[in-house]
Amino acid sequence: METDTIQQVVSQVAVKGQQQEKTDNVDYIQVLVFKLGNEEYAADIKDLREIIVQTEITPVPNSPEYISGILNLRGSVVVVIDLEKKFNLQKKENAQKNHIVITEIDGTSFGIIVDQVDEVIRVANTAIQKSPELISSKIKADYLKGVIVINKSDEKKEKTKEEETDKAKESRLLILLDLQKLLKSDELTELGNTIKKSSKPTEKPLETPVKAATPETPAKPTTEAPPKTNQQATT
Repeated sequence: METDTIQQVVSQVAVKGQQQEKTDNVDYIQVLVFKLGNEEYAADIKDLREIIVQTEITPVPNSPEYISGILNLRGSVVVVIDLEKKFNLQKKENAQKNHIVITEIDGTSFGIIVDQVDEVIRVANTAIQKSPELISSKIKADYLKGVIVINKSDEKKEKTKEEETDKAKESRLLILLDLQKLLKSDELTELGNTIKKSSKPTEKPLETPVKAATPETPAKPTTEAPPKTNQQATT
């Protein structure tokens, strides 16, 4: 997203935010801020499991282009996704993929490759605005929770138009992703189930120990006395 475009979006969202009154009973969420290409994204910390350093990824044959492959994380199979390819984002030149954000959806572990993990911040729910059309046209609206504008200065004094423009230039625009909906697509669900089945160890039936054959005990000869003859009986 170009600089001029960001300033336009920031100005639109900032106006909406100023129209909302601040109260003491505001709910807050914690979000992880990370970079993809030239833009900043955020995800609810409750949707995440852990962050790991980039590691070896094994490609999966015949998988979609945005599936980088799978990795082994302490014995669990993780499906690794490249959101830059899925969203057709502009890649930053010479950008290094340093981290993988791990999450779990319906028993399947997913890893999202990010350029850089910046910070974890606390955001008021009232600061989350509806995604402008400029953003939702690039990323499917179902995958977005909204956008967050963070101003470096929260001074309450009245500002001139020039000062408001300068403020927009100093603002940060965070695109808040809905990872639950993003990773529950039919394509990813089917792929996750396939990988789980293929990686599940096959259970061998319990083998019944075979007893060694023992020779049959020969029958004991009978010890019955022979019948007496007539001569023996008269004696």
